[in-house]
Amino acid sequence: MNGWPLFRHAFLMLVRNIRMALQISVLPVLIFTLAFFLLDRFSDDPGVADRERVPFDQPITGLPDLEPGGILSFLVLLALGLTTAWIGVVWHRYILLGERAGLPLAKVGLVELGLYLFACIKLLFLFTILAIPTVLLMVLIPAAGTGNLLFPLVLTGMLFFLGTVLPSAALGKRQRTKDALGAVRGDAGSIIVVTVLMVGFNSLIGQFIGLLGDHFFMGAVSLAATWLSVFLHLSIFTTIYGFYMEGRALG
Repeated sequence: MNGWPLFRHAFLMLVRNIRMALQISVLPVLIFTLAFFLLDRFSDDPGVADRERVPFDQPITGLPDLEPGGILSFLVLLALGLTTAWIGVVWHRYILLGERAGLPLAKVGLVELGLYLFACIKLLFLFTILAIPTVLLMVLIPAAGTGNLLFPLVLTGMLFFLGTVLPSAALGKRQRTKDALGAVRGDAGSIIVVTVLMVGFNSLIGQFIGLLGDHFFMGAVSLAATWLSVFLHLSIFTTIYGFYMEGRALG
């Protein structure tokens, strides 16, 4: 069983390379935040301009409510997708190839970025398909959704079973979801353990943030928790790829 070793390796990978992770992500995140702020403040969309604004000291629980069909929604989602893909490609390539990120903004090949975005879209499509029966199960059998854990368990598990398509794309390779699933199918128990550990980790962080109450620094804490969760997911994808696709050791 490799579940705990996989999770531990991914976590320690992030800890050991925390400086590089910050270097990779800080500027893209700041650019995205600035772009969102400018779009939000100067948009002519009444659905955004007139909405009730969240106080600065309130927890950050996600993107503000935007008009679904508005140009602002599209631009924000596009910027978020590009930012996440940019960070993901640079992180995977740094860990797997030792390719160090330059300053002030790491260079990313258009081919790798395009493949990564395409892989993300594929996973999002599968994510949506899988979400429908999961939600129906939770509605029809309330006990199945006890503690609201079924949904994150199922969907996080899907990401980890198919997640090798992301590091593969970052390396300029197009991997089929069938091949990604086949690479880990023989060790499904380990992927399930990693899934449970990741969902539990996120749950603990969420509970910790909830205990802080409505303090003025809640927004910063929530943002830091989101950053940690994103990079831990990326590190797990990288670890799974390295272990199952390249035969790397977990020591």
